[in-house]
Amino acid sequence: TPEDYSRPERFREAVQSRLGERPDYIVEDKMWPKLFPAMQHISKNTFVSRRAYMATGWLPDRDAFLLPNAPGAITKDGFDDSITFENPNAPPRLRQYGKFVQPNEHTEQALEAILRCAPPQVIVPVLMQAIAAPMASLGTGNERTAIHLFGKTGSLKTSLARVIMSLYGAFARKASDGIDGFSGTTNFLESTLHQARDLPALIDDYKVSLFARNDKHSIIRLVQNYADGTARGRLTRNQRQQPILAARGLLITTGEDMWDMQASSMARTLVVEVGDAASWKADLAKAQEYAVNGVMGSVGY
Repeated sequence: TPEDYSRPERFREAVQSRLGERPDYIVEDKMWPKLFPAMQHISKNTFVSRRAYMATGWLPDRDAFLLPNAPGAITKDGFDDSITFENPNAPPRLRQYGKFVQPNEHTEQALEAILRCAPPQVIVPVLMQAIAAPMASLGTGNERTAIHLFGKTGSLKTSLARVIMSLYGAFARKASDGIDGFSGTTNFLESTLHQARDLPALIDDYKVSLFARNDKHSIIRLVQNYADGTARGRLTRNQRQQPILAARGLLITTGEDMWDMQASSMARTLVVEVGDAASWKADLAKAQEYAVNGVMGSVGY
């Protein structure tokens, strides 16, 4: 009972009173480590063991796909609400995934809207990147390509990217905290790509003017490491190796500039020029409406 835990001596008395049939487990002060097997003995067949899932995507022991804010893991039979994302330290941006991702009656209309929201040469590459993301840990992620939506300010590239991301959660509104920008540090962005296991990750608004010379090299390294599935190794102050935060999802970026014109980084990037969006602005607005209302999540589901 809760009262048994109020004072150490009370707890000891409570434990000993419940171990009358096993006097060999009644211990002295210096032998309290023996308490653990004693508690195991009296709790046998009392507690049910279960797994706690702290990563997104396909689960290694279940045929199920997990999104942080979905009502359960997605299986061939629907949601399994016995499987949930249980990482209290997950950043808010990660918890945007899964919101609205469930079946509804507007799936066909939403799919049609997303296919019409931009010309084929624009919508197809970025949509395929988003659709391929759940297969990243199933063998397609050894060599990754970044999709970079390239266009001048006002070309609606970010709006288009948000619509695509809304297949997986609540990303349509600008107030969403699920979108990272290139103003973040390289370490922070590496962490974003690592956390988005089997998911598309959007990093917004690349501008050369944001970065000093050394920072430009950091972005190039970020793209190369992402594509190769590697990460920069680091040591702690006491010379221990830190965990490697290799990318585990697929990257979508936007920007009015492109990376430094090095063959190594450009070979890993598919640049999609958005161009003038005036002719398809109305179609994009329709897709945005579906995205804001959470309808696009049914397509992702």
